[in-house]
Amino acid sequence: PVYFDLDKIAAIDGVDAVYIANTYSVPEPVKREETPKMDYSNWVTGVDAAYDEFGVDGTGKVIAVLDTGLNFTHEAFADADGNCAKNGRLTEEDLVDAGAPGKYINAKVPFAYDYADKDNDVTDRQGHGTHVAGIAAGCAYDKETKKYTFLGSASGAQILAMKIFYDSESKSGTSSDVYFYALEDAYRLGADVVNMSIGAQNGFTYDAELEDAVFGNIYKRLERAGIVVCVANGNEYSMAENSSLGYIGPDYQDYGVAGSPASYDGNFSVASMENLAYPAYVVTVNGNNYGYSDTSDNTLWQTTFGDKDTDYVVVPDGTGKKEVDIGIGSPEEYAKVDVKGKIAVVQRGELNFQDKVTNAAAAGAIGVIVVNNEAGMINMAIDNFVVPAISLPLASLSDFMNAESKVVKTPTEKQDVINDNAFLMSDFSSWGTTPSLTIDPAITSIGGNVNSASKNGNDQYEVMSGTSMATPQVAGMAALMGQYVRENKLVEKTGKSARQLINSLLMSTATPVINGENEMPYAVIQQGAGLANVNDAINAKSFLMMDDNLSGTAADGKVKAELGDDPDRTGKYSFGFTINNLNGEQQEYTFSTELFTQAIRTVKGAEYLDTLTTPIAANVSYEVNGQTFVPTSKIVCDVNRDGVTDEKDAQLVLDSIVGLETLDAEQQ
Repeated sequence: PVYFDLDKIAAIDGVDAVYIANTYSVPEPVKREETPKMDYSNWVTGVDAAYDEFGVDGTGKVIAVLDTGLNFTHEAFADADGNCAKNGRLTEEDLVDAGAPGKYINAKVPFAYDYADKDNDVTDRQGHGTHVAGIAAGCAYDKETKKYTFLGSASGAQILAMKIFYDSESKSGTSSDVYFYALEDAYRLGADVVNMSIGAQNGFTYDAELEDAVFGNIYKRLERAGIVVCVANGNEYSMAENSSLGYIGPDYQDYGVAGSPASYDGNFSVASMENLAYPAYVVTVNGNNYGYSDTSDNTLWQTTFGDKDTDYVVVPDGTGKKEVDIGIGSPEEYAKVDVKGKIAVVQRGELNFQDKVTNAAAAGAIGVIVVNNEAGMINMAIDNFVVPAISLPLASLSDFMNAESKVVKTPTEKQDVINDNAFLMSDFSSWGTTPSLTIDPAITSIGGNVNSASKNGNDQYEVMSGTSMATPQVAGMAALMGQYVRENKLVEKTGKSARQLINSLLMSTATPVINGENEMPYAVIQQGAGLANVNDAINAKSFLMMDDNLSGTAADGKVKAELGDDPDRTGKYSFGFTINNLNGEQQEYTFSTELFTQAIRTVKGAEYLDTLTTPIAANVSYEVNGQTFVPTSKIVCDVNRDGVTDEKDAQLVLDSIVGLETLDAEQQ
């Protein structure tokens, strides 16, 4: 059927109404060569600290994972430690009482159903859903050693395996009419958190007709039930990514490609940041380890050089024109150096990778190392590996040049390697805002280089990257927060729902992510509130509730000052919020405001809107309980001697630093 058949379909006897369902492709993670561990992301997001300090691991909570299915025989979903069997909330009898379709797997996975193909087979043929479920709530336990070998964010939580993608190649992907039924059952089964690592870019705020008329506004029902819905914001980066210069004009100030259903009102949209470190196969040069990329089908480098010390030669450029004398691997360069029986080290550039390998082999080299000519890793496209070849980051070049012993070591065990892009926003994470000018993403987590459960074996793990990987970490953190809220009776103490508290505390305590290029915060429309940290959220002594915002999510605990359009360009904006005390003790706060906008970049005489932020000056005033408030500080630094320590003193100090003002001895 096509769109012009809608009237014909509606005229069929028994058809009440016809609606168009949005369709979604099977999520494709961003491919990376490295293999990081969850250990690092759990440390960065405060999961480890929250368990150590408060004992929260998601026990008693239920996370519904709507995805490509699950490798339910994997050790991460076996409940080997018996925690879910002993303390899990959902039992097999509960599923019968709920009247939902599907089958019981075990205490860890008490429910599984394929909503696309309408059967009980949730076999994960793509691997995406298994990886996501592992991040959210995986838990692998070795009964012999009595040690945990893998832990997801909420390792004690139960998982509802809700497969929403079709098996058939002729009918791949999913659609809103499929996953809405899964959301219905997540609601009926009493899920605490829903994870949806799916999306279609440039999303609006809701599927009006289908959602309201058929499913009774399912997202509002989930909100009223207190269920936190975490959705990936997308991996399309920005509207300017495929433009010739990578920027957009200042008169079209919309980088946003945030996807739906992340953009739907009430959902918790998640952006991605790079992981801290990862265990990877490395080579050791001059005593330092460097992770590498081997694009051969059978990891040729490891099988050839594993556990060996092999001599190398840096192939010289020989022209005297380069600051570092390393060539690109041309035949002319090899004519000037003996590489027979050794590894040839050359630099990326000019020649394609296949030619670099072929030329090295012709000169008698037994392997090739290609050093990148810019920051970051590269994956080399090579059809014929005449000899083994790998690529290394630019940072390795100085060690190759300066090592006294010209030897490459290749350990066979993975070693921990620091991620050069650690703590930076991922280069695929989708920008907001939405077409409705609401702020998405709402928050950021680790999605760049995450290791989790694999479909390829019951004890196998693999790396994937994407906002799909960041989202289940937020889902896991929401489960941890839910456990803490329940155990400490915060709903009763505050009069707020668990969902309101989870949303507010995670966003209120998020840390802004700083762009290493200019040491300024990434744009709010790229990172939302910042990096979520569940331990910071649990330790918070207060939480914020917005008075109002454009999306209407203020009452839901979302800490977003969405101001909407300013068609008259008045440049005047206001918003309000309430600080709510959590521990009953007196808290004292002051205010400060930092305003940023995207800078204008001039390229070849034309102006473009930059991706980097820049500070802007503004007149900011505050009212507290209807009274004008002048920010002060407990730190006594009254440089201008007006009786208070405030932003005027800070400005005077800055002016003195740049030479605009001179401070006397007492002021200094």
